[in-house]
Amino acid sequence: MRCRYLCLFMTLGSVAARADFKRDSYRDIRMLGRGNAGIADVTGGISAFYNPAGLADSNRISFVPLDIALGVNKHVGTSWEHISTLTSDTNTIGQKFSPFLGKPMALQGTTFPNVSVPGFMIGYYNYADVNLEYRDPVYPKLDLQARNDWGLVFGGGWNVTPNIQLGASLRYMKRKSLSEVLDMASVFNLSVSYLKEIMENGEAWGLNVGARAHKQIGTTSWVAGGIAVEDLNGTKFRNADRGPLPDRQAQKFNVGVGYGTAIPYGDFRILFDMKELGDPTLSMTKKVYTGVEVALPLVTLRSGLFQGYWTAGVTTSIIPIFDLDIMTYGEELNSAAGLRESRYWMIGLRTGLDLNKSKKKKQRYSLDHL
Repeated sequence: MRCRYLCLFMTLGSVAARADFKRDSYRDIRMLGRGNAGIADVTGGISAFYNPAGLADSNRISFVPLDIALGVNKHVGTSWEHISTLTSDTNTIGQKFSPFLGKPMALQGTTFPNVSVPGFMIGYYNYADVNLEYRDPVYPKLDLQARNDWGLVFGGGWNVTPNIQLGASLRYMKRKSLSEVLDMASVFNLSVSYLKEIMENGEAWGLNVGARAHKQIGTTSWVAGGIAVEDLNGTKFRNADRGPLPDRQAQKFNVGVGYGTAIPYGDFRILFDMKELGDPTLSMTKKVYTGVEVALPLVTLRSGLFQGYWTAGVTTSIIPIFDLDIMTYGEELNSAAGLRESRYWMIGLRTGLDLNKSKKKKQRYSLDHL
């Protein structure tokens, strides 16, 4: 019985992203470390998701065959020891599940191998997350919310003037999603075949567009501002077998500003974003993202605020072509920031080659490099 629950949880984790993520196509572990802010300064392949205009502002050729991150929220660690109560023959159903009451358990995973050259990128991505929550002890229920997106993304950026860039990215994605509330009788008879029956399947094309302006201040500092529209005009899913479709992904309007300067042995930047502007279902406090980043020769340190909760991250090189990322962030589960936190801990590994063909001084706009 215990193995059954463990296998079921891992099966869900392999196919799924939480409903809270329905407005996000992808979240990068490094961006999350600095509060997921970066509309004004992001460059490289990840720009396709955050602001495609960043693809115009790099002279690097980057080949990243491995970019993977895995994480769990804190309740997975604190509740794992209570899994054994599920196999007890003496405890009631309420007693078996009481340690999990009000503690959403979540798994998260991403992968993003990609290639980028000056002005263009192409890559494969997979973004997966699953969230399980036991609630209502009088009439016990299990809330299951999950989503998995995978597909191809490609984009380009152009320098309109020396200080203004425009960009666009197009992604093809296949989505599998679940959103079910199960009673305990259903939970104990839950099977993978039943999950497949209720799973929503669809495919779609999503378009992101963006613009950015930056200005050099002296020889060591810069300021920048950016605008990005994700899922322009909304992204609607279709399904060839006419099964249940995932919800339409709404258009998302984001803006951001940033400032950076050279410091001894490295670079420093501070960022401020406002996301999902115009969405009346979210409070203003949940739309704010801020971050700071300090890039030093052997380590990059990050911190920020994500929907009112602190974030922190560090990137260091194991060997010259391998980067190790460790990061934590908290996400708000309710409509306004500061009410109910779900804290994630993540680890990532990235490897590849990053070549700078420019003879100019090192650019101040790179997120960081391998």
